[in-house]
Amino acid sequence: GILAQSPSSLAQDAVPPDGEVPELSESAMQAAQLFGEGVSAVERSDWPAAREAFRRAYDVSGRALILVNLALVEIELRDYVSAAQNYRQFLASSDPEATPEQRAEVQRAVINLETRLARVEVATPNAEAASVVTVDGREVLASELASLELNPGRHVFTLREGTEEVARTELTLREGARDRVVLQRAEQLVTPPPPPP
Repeated sequence: GILAQSPSSLAQDAVPPDGEVPELSESAMQAAQLFGEGVSAVERSDWPAAREAFRRAYDVSGRALILVNLALVEIELRDYVSAAQNYRQFLASSDPEATPEQRAEVQRAVINLETRLARVEVATPNAEAASVVTVDGREVLASELASLELNPGRHVFTLREGTEEVARTELTLREGARDRVVLQRAEQLVTPPPPPP
């Protein structure tokens, strides 16, 4: 559940063997404050504020466990793509605070999320080499076109050549959908010259 990391553990540096507690660094205090703001926002069901607070706490501290809380909030916001990315980033981390049980739970959550993500193959059969595909205004890497992960809902796919939009299509995806989009530039019609007189 939410709160994979407590605010107090964010604010604690390692206690040295002599037992003397070091002063907290400014970044540790800031991370703890931001994490606390995230927890308060969760308690109010203010998911956008919780997302922002947890994201900033992670940026300040770099502690991978915060990504679990961020992912849980993103699920509440139905942003499954971001949640899966944050879970995967957590699993790829070598955070010593993460227990094997937490890792196993997150792995199960990723598997569950992958059933909710929509996947779209984007084909561009007659596009120029320098063409750019965008989805909802975001440029998509060529390596993503074979299996693009998207949240359920309406999406706009475009093919751009230079500054010109040469193809556009809209698609509404349901949870777990698998679909294919073809972005094909309209062929230019060549008018034959008139017959000689």
